[in-house]
Amino acid sequence: MISQHAIELEMLSSLLGSVFADAEIRSYQSPEEWRRAVHDPYGNETVIYHIGDGRLADKAVKDALRAFIAQAGDRRVVVMSRDSDLMATCDAVECGASGYIPPSVGVDELIAALRGSSSKSVVLPRKSVEALCAALSEALQQRPGLETYFTERQLCVAKALRKGSANKIIAHELGLCESTVKVHIRSIMRKLNATNRTQAAARLNDLANGVGELELHPDH
Repeated sequence: MISQHAIELEMLSSLLGSVFADAEIRSYQSPEEWRRAVHDPYGNETVIYHIGDGRLADKAVKDALRAFIAQAGDRRVVVMSRDSDLMATCDAVECGASGYIPPSVGVDELIAALRGSSSKSVVLPRKSVEALCAALSEALQQRPGLETYFTERQLCVAKALRKGSANKIIAHELGLCESTVKVHIRSIMRKLNATNRTQAAARLNDLANGVGELELHPDH
C-alpha cells in the first residue's frame, strides 16, 4: 500500500492485515519508496495507491498515475482518492487501474473491491457504477434525435428510409403522393450530404444512435 499520510497508511495497513490474514501487507509513503523496494517487475500482488488530494482532472496527476501503473507491470493497481468527482472513476480506469475507491466508500466495499481486484476485471463500488449509469442515462436523454433536424413529415419519411422502404410503400403508409415522397427524400439526402439511399439510411442510423459526426442543419 502506498500513501503519503502516515496515520492513514498505518490504519489501513492494520485493517487489511486483520482481514487478509494470509497476505503480506507492505507499506510505503511514496511511489519512489515503493520502486526502490521492489525488485521483481513481474510481481502479481495488488498495489493500493492512495493519491490523496490529487485530482485526476489535473493532467499532471493523471499522467503520473498512468506512468505509475505502467511501471507496476503485471501488478493490479487499485486507486484510492479523496476526489469525489464522478469522472475520476473513468479517469482511473482509463489510466489502467484495476479498481477505484472514492471517499464515499465504506470499509465493507473497500474490502470487496480489493478481493475482486484479484481477477482481470475492473472493480468499482456500487455507488460509482450507479452514478455512472445515471449520468449516461441523462446524456442519452439530452442527445439530439432525428426530430432535431427534420420537419414532422420528413421525420416520418426518414424513419421509413432507414428501414429501406421503397417510395411506393412509403407513400402508401403515409398517405402521400409518390412525387411528394421523392421531394422529401431529396431534402433529407441534401441535409445528410448523401449521394444515394443506402448512404442516407446509414447516416440516419448513425444520427439516431449518436454515432459519428454528421453535418446536419435543422430547418429554420
